Amino acid sequence: MGLTNTTRLVAMAMAGMFAAGPIVLASSQDKPALDTGTRTTVQETPSDPAARRQAAYKLYLEGEQFERAGDYIRAVEAYKQTVELVPEDDQPRVALARLYLSNRNTDAARTAAQDALKFKKNSVPARAVLAEIYVMEAFTGGGVDQAKARSAIGELEEIVKIDERADIQLGRNSVKALATLGQMYRSVDEDKKAIEAFERLSKIDGVTTDSMLALARLYLDQRKFRDAARAAEQARKLDSTNVDALLILGQSLLRTGRAAEAVDAFRQLRVATEAAPAAAKNALTVEYADALMQAGRYQEAIDATKGVLSADPRNVRAIRVLSDAERRSGKREQAVKTLEAALVGQDVSESLELVFALAETFEELERYDRALATYEEAFVVLVNPDGTVATNDRNNASVILRRIATAHRFAGRPEKVTETYDRMRKVLGPDDAMPDILQVQESIEMTRYEDALARARKAAIAAKGDDKRTFAFLEAQALSKKGNAAEAVKIIQGQLTGSPEDSDVYAFLSVIQLDSGDAPGAEKSIRKALQAEPNDTGLLITLSSIQDRAGQYGESEKTLRQVLELDPDNSTALNNLGYFLTERNERLEEALGLIQRAVNIDPTNGSFLDSLGWLYFQMGKLPEARKYLEQAAIYEHQSSTIREHLGDLFEKLGDKAKAKQFWEAALKLSNEKAEQDRLRVKLK
Repeated sequence: MGLTNTTRLVAMAMAGMFAAGPIVLASSQDKPALDTGTRTTVQETPSDPAARRQAAYKLYLEGEQFERAGDYIRAVEAYKQTVELVPEDDQPRVALARLYLSNRNTDAARTAAQDALKFKKNSVPARAVLAEIYVMEAFTGGGVDQAKARSAIGELEEIVKIDERADIQLGRNSVKALATLGQMYRSVDEDKKAIEAFERLSKIDGVTTDSMLALARLYLDQRKFRDAARAAEQARKLDSTNVDALLILGQSLLRTGRAAEAVDAFRQLRVATEAAPAAAKNALTVEYADALMQAGRYQEAIDATKGVLSADPRNVRAIRVLSDAERRSGKREQAVKTLEAALVGQDVSESLELVFALAETFEELERYDRALATYEEAFVVLVNPDGTVATNDRNNASVILRRIATAHRFAGRPEKVTETYDRMRKVLGPDDAMPDILQVQESIEMTRYEDALARARKAAIAAKGDDKRTFAFLEAQALSKKGNAAEAVKIIQGQLTGSPEDSDVYAFLSVIQLDSGDAPGAEKSIRKALQAEPNDTGLLITLSSIQDRAGQYGESEKTLRQVLELDPDNSTALNNLGYFLTERNERLEEALGLIQRAVNIDPTNGSFLDSLGWLYFQMGKLPEARKYLEQAAIYEHQSSTIREHLGDLFEKLGDKAKAKQFWEAALKLSNEKAEQDRLRVKLK
């Protein structure tokens, strides 16, 4: 396994991390391992302190000379004698540690550095050596050794604290420590702390392009696109020729609704890489095409990807962007042709992304038999002759089987759904609860509540840990849907432990209470969840939905704006606020801006596209409404709400037959009584 991106960045940050006085270390390549037991002639120790210091200084300089000359055994001996003369001085011990480390003798290096800290607790160079050792060990053998990574983090944090305690401006040592610290936090999935480290770094003289790029990537991964664009811009100021910064900038601008600027950034990127190898140029062209597609310039996106495919017909990324542009422009049959042609002669195991895209397109066209056949073709590739699935293919296999089960449900074949989950049990083994969890969820979706209850209660008997709680939640959900809210609430309350995990329990309880019509109880529960996590945006969004349901429109809006203060690019909050305003027919222009931002951030989210289409419907802009509602149906083709909205649209357009067709489809898909009653009225 090669270096991961995180590993590579950490290695770059650690390279030559901290200087230890005047010592200049040579490369560790082709050096003999040091014989730490061999000694040269021991000089007589002066009794006078001043003379001892003078002798130590002389030996230290000799050690440096020996080191530069490649005489590492004598260099070690000189440093050792220096340590004996001035044991209270950390510098010769650090020099010894670094010499050992340069020769791959990490155990000796660790001992020398730890000895230095015994005499000088605040020795930054000694802690830097230890941090470097722990980083190396954390990434040895692929993956991340969590314990070693934590040890590295501890040393790096202490380096920064030493500067802070000295009440001085964070200097060179802290700059390098923060750069590495950010990467190490990311390696242990503490992205929030990683961002804090890089943000501090961005305000210090000496910040590097690599650090700002790392920060930009973090923000991009967290969908904080405005922050990602800001960090990418700062990286560009440090290095105006950096193509990675321009790439991240383009991707970030695209997601903040600045599609035209994103297209321009990608255009600049293509110019900057004109002399790059063909593969690199093709990759950038595909990114450019993706930006065009997100900007709604579908034909230009199609033309750009076709240019790439003429030179590289098997470019999977280009094929996917091309087929997505065709789907989003309403050319789903052409998307099928594109994907089928691309898969001819291809090894399915290496083209699963395209196979999935083809099957999903068939689902959107409601050609379920073709979708199922495509999924089965992908599944067969993963199965060994003995019927087993390799460990590294288990996840792909379970995903495929889940999609097969869903397709059977949409096609109205409940018995096939059950058969598919039985297949999943064989793949995952008897100890994996996921097939049972999914099947209970499936039964709830199909309004088969007694079946869901029976399955949840049976599975809970053998379940352990979090799985047992999951089945309790599912049992409660089924009871609530069945109309037994009191028993459902009792079951969830039985999961309260008095620990911080209760936040999740209260959040789920609030949903059950809201569904049962107990808005005051739901608000009380969600506020208990917020006591532990007051800035949790997911909990706050749930609170806003409860407030809206209770008719507390002003409070609901206030809560959503609080979310947007915490996270300006929270697409769910943007969409919900816009949709709530739409439903109340208030400030529709503001609602349009909010929902459009949500769509720009997540352009394939069917719910957001539905909100935008429904808003245009409310504004009387029917062509625009049709455009976005039909796009929404592409990505959420089994949504009863979108089908109802399309029915309302075609009724407004005067096409009663088509309106009835959509309402009937919505009724078939709906599992909410209020929605079903409303649709039956429309169908009369």
